[in-house]
Amino acid sequence: MRIEVFTAGSCVPAAGGIGIFGCVEKVDGKVVWTDSGHLGRNGGTLLRAKFGGAVCGLRKLTEEHRAHPDAALALYLDDRQTTLQLRGLWSVGQNEAHFALWREAQDLFFPLDKDRMYFNWIHSNLAAELVRQTMRRYGLPEQESRRA
Repeated sequence: MRIEVFTAGSCVPAAGGIGIFGCVEKVDGKVVWTDSGHLGRNGGTLLRAKFGGAVCGLRKLTEEHRAHPDAALALYLDDRQTTLQLRGLWSVGQNEAHFALWREAQDLFFPLDKDRMYFNWIHSNLAAELVRQTMRRYGLPEQESRRA
């Protein structure tokens, strides 16, 4: 069994707006679960939205790993910076709200079995479309978002 989770995030405007994230889970190539949400208004950033997606995806992978410990896992984040920060290869900075999401993602990421997990940066059209749908639901203009 192969379990893949794809995430995406966007913020309108990119700094100081509402952060939107989306997650898509595939099992053996078939979409079986989706989730999306927002990180509140006024004070969101693009990076916080992307880490919101990472946390959402890592929660799902943790749940699946407990239920299916022998499954191959894959996590795909839609942003290089988020991927490198989660791996501990890039500084996170001092933004308290961003740091809290990063810490939660770290706490979920590191206990997972890395021998059974593939982790990379890739753009997912499915997760990005979920973000766009959520933006429309909140009445946000898509053209202001950055690569949702």
